Amino acid sequence: MGVAHSSSIWCESDNHHLYEKHSSFNLWLDEKGESEDTIAKYGLAVIGTPSKALFAGDYPAYLEAVLSFSQRRLHSALGQTAFEEHWFKRNLAHFEQLLDALKSNSVVPFIGAGVSCASGYKSWKAHLLAQGKTAGLGDIEPLLDTGQYEEVMQQVLRLPHGRNLFINNLKVDFLQRPSQLELQTMVLKLCPHVVITTNYDRCLELAAVARGEEEVEPIYAYAPDTQPLIASLSHRRRAILKLHGDIKSASECILSSDQYDAAYGAGYIDMDRPLPRKLRRVYESNSLLFLGCSLYFDRTLQVFQKVMDERGASDIPPHFAIVEAPSEVADLVRRNKFLLDVGITPLFYPYGEHFRLKEILSCINDGISQ
Repeated sequence: MGVAHSSSIWCESDNHHLYEKHSSFNLWLDEKGESEDTIAKYGLAVIGTPSKALFAGDYPAYLEAVLSFSQRRLHSALGQTAFEEHWFKRNLAHFEQLLDALKSNSVVPFIGAGVSCASGYKSWKAHLLAQGKTAGLGDIEPLLDTGQYEEVMQQVLRLPHGRNLFINNLKVDFLQRPSQLELQTMVLKLCPHVVITTNYDRCLELAAVARGEEEVEPIYAYAPDTQPLIASLSHRRRAILKLHGDIKSASECILSSDQYDAAYGAGYIDMDRPLPRKLRRVYESNSLLFLGCSLYFDRTLQVFQKVMDERGASDIPPHFAIVEAPSEVADLVRRNKFLLDVGITPLFYPYGEHFRLKEILSCINDGISQ
């Protein structure tokens, strides 16, 4: 192809920015990916950087190869070979809806413990199992398997000095340095303003600083003042809304059932309290994207259900979740209905394949850049 690779031609005037839009494909092609078919097809086997050679030498062929690669990767990430065609096609349709929302800059990520697991932290279930073992509670796994996390927390906290014990275990598990911040960095890149998290750790703050952003002090959902959140939403300004507290101030974290009652309401969701009021504000004005969340009927979802019941689905922005599919089709049908009933459109990945979250986020990034 006779392409010279000098800094004098590999620049903005040669549409280098168009090349950078397809970084996933470029990396795959340069490393020869899982197959050398593309390299062989275009005679690139002896080229040091095949992606640059193909881009500069035959741009239409480059775009054709990008499209083929992107489609294969997306179909794999969304479970083409794992799901029945019906569910796979729904995943594709939901993916396009999510892309549209992201392109309008209206999406607020809602980050759960699954994202922190990729950084080397325990899942919340694993953490509570450790809490129970340290406290000598016996077999609490059946409670955790049925989502009774608050009950397990309360069992520890009602012990003599139980709160000190619980906070000490929190620090052991969540004050350590993260092993990596790749997922958090991808999320912050996709959504450059407000992020919500139920996590106590500091991964989002560390990822923001690593990206070159200014250090951001979290907004605490239980704080009375709603204006910082409103201002960040209105001006599309970076903010991290922490629903249940921060490991840096572990003594102020919401842990016990009494504290959850104080934050959300005792026996019912009190929409006049600061935390539900903030959640309502985001739920009514932006599209939420749930990542690493178990999404069972906890108090957060009860807030959204209450708003949905009051206003109806037609008055609520579309919300999305990238979530693990159950292993059985009958359970998948029930799970899909449950999420749709609280206004959440699911993108399912195959059961147990949590690495698909990163793949789907990467596909989203490519889809936005195209």
